[in-house]
Amino acid sequence: MLAVMVMRPFLCALLFFALCCCFPNSVCAADDTATNTTEDVNASAIPTNMKEAFDWAFKAMFKAREEVDEANQHCVQAKLSATKAAGLEKEAEMALKKLGAEAVTLSKALQDAREANREAEAAVTECEAAEAAAQQAEIATLDAAYEVLNHVKTDRKDKNSKTRDLLDKAANHTAIAVKKAKEAEAESEKAAAAAQKTLEAAEKAAAARTLAQDVAATASALLRQREREEEIRRARDREVAEAAKKAAVAEVMKKFAARKGNDAALGRNSTSTRLQRTRPRVDGGGIPLLLRAPLLMLAAVASFFGFLLC
Repeated sequence: MLAVMVMRPFLCALLFFALCCCFPNSVCAADDTATNTTEDVNASAIPTNMKEAFDWAFKAMFKAREEVDEANQHCVQAKLSATKAAGLEKEAEMALKKLGAEAVTLSKALQDAREANREAEAAVTECEAAEAAAQQAEIATLDAAYEVLNHVKTDRKDKNSKTRDLLDKAANHTAIAVKKAKEAEAESEKAAAAAQKTLEAAEKAAAARTLAQDVAATASALLRQREREEEIRRARDREVAEAAKKAAVAEVMKKFAARKGNDAALGRNSTSTRLQRTRPRVDGGGIPLLLRAPLLMLAAVASFFGFLLC
């Protein structure tokens, strides 16, 4: 099977050359109308001659080849869209990671982006399966066209001695070629649908990415604003606390100074009283009454004895 796929261009060229040799007028011009190959041919229709059988088989062969090429293009586009969807999911996740792990876990936008990425991957798988099926249909078409070519060669060698039998066989293989070409067309349409799915998934991922980035930007702005407000509040609280501290210190110092002044005044009064009690006056007024009477008596006795002695 792999060898047939590798040799496909060579086989197509070989069949084209053979058909041109067998039917130079009509078949060699069929390549210009390959886009309308099987639309006017019913798979159940029976060719009336070998020329018609070859004409149908040849057109079916080129139709199948075109459908495979188209399916391949769809799959290439699908893969590009899927890659884009994966990148958009990553961008959405990176935007939300700035807000923390909880934002990544709870974000609906990121969930949508991941879902879109999964849808794109599934669509790529569908597209690749459709492309592979189209290739198988093309190979079957090539095989059928090759068999028709062999019947034509045999018919030419036998010089139309068994044309009816060979025509029946050629018609059978032609029908197979047409049928497989239509299958290739159907698979190509599946590939196109899958490519459309990946495109829609990429668009969905883009919308989710944009939403996630908007959410992240808005949340970041709110967080920055809250941080600024919190910093202003803390600065205001520090100023109030500092002012309260200074007021408390000033109050304590004021009370301490007042108490110290009172203590100094009491000390001065106490010292003055002590000095007044212990310092006698010249006239004796400063001597206490309890000591003043004995002294007076002593003075009187001394005076009396002095008088007697005189």
